[in-house]
Order: sequence, then structure tokens, then C-alpha cells
Amino acid sequence: MQIIHDEISDAQRNEIYKDFAAINEKYGLVQDDSQKRISSHIQEGEAIIAYASGLKHGNWFTITDLWTHKSYRRKGLATALLQGLLDKAIENGCTNAHLRTQGTKNETFYEGFGFKEMGRLDQFGGKPAFDSVFYQMPIG
Repeated sequence: MQIIHDEISDAQRNEIYKDFAAINEKYGLVQDDSQKRISSHIQEGEAIIAYASGLKHGNWFTITDLWTHKSYRRKGLATALLQGLLDKAIENGCTNAHLRTQGTKNETFYEGFGFKEMGRLDQFGGKPAFDSVFYQMPIG
């Protein structure tokens, strides 16, 4: 027996995931195949100027991306996209949302939206005032 610090093949990973699925089925847990990506964007001409995306998993929605082009920031685009994204998540049966973010400007934005801090990794990546913060809130 030996520990190998290297990536495994897709076939090996699929075999492991089959075992995870069997465990989930045995205990009636949410299956990975229930995961669904929900996204939206704002376009000006051909250019995407804002984008938001997340994953539905059971009744939880994980916000994975929220981005606005630097020329369009502080104009309400991120707020509009996030609200639309959460509305779509609710339509798809989600009752809770969560995310991880970095930077104090982002913290202010999400807290103003109603998200509550659930945990923090101080100085994530070794940068002062750049904590990795975990948030959640009920939706719907």
C-alpha cells in the first residue's frame, strides 16, 4: 500500500463516484444528478458586460459567479442579476442560497442583500483584508 500524490484518471474517479452515489441512495440523500446550472447575463451589443451563475442542488442554490465589467460597476447590474438569479432558483425549488466571496466590498454587497455570514478564513491567500467569507440566506 502506498500514498500517491497525483491526479487519478476520469475512469477511476467515476468508480469512486459510483460508490458515493450508492451511499447517497442508501441514506436517501440528494443525488449529484439533481445539480442544475442556472445563469443569466447582461449584454451590450455583442459584449457580455455582466454575468451571474450558480448551481441548484436539492433545495439549495450555490452562487458560483457574479461579475460585472469594470466599466459598468456600481450601476445596479450585479444587484439586478443576483435578484433574477435567486428568483430563478426559487422557481426551480430552492429555499436556501449560499456563496463564498472575498474582499470587503463584496462582503458589504452581500450583507446588504440579506446574506448572513456563516464562517470566515482570515487573510485567505495571505492578503490582509481579503478574507474568504461564507454566506447563506433563506430564499423564497
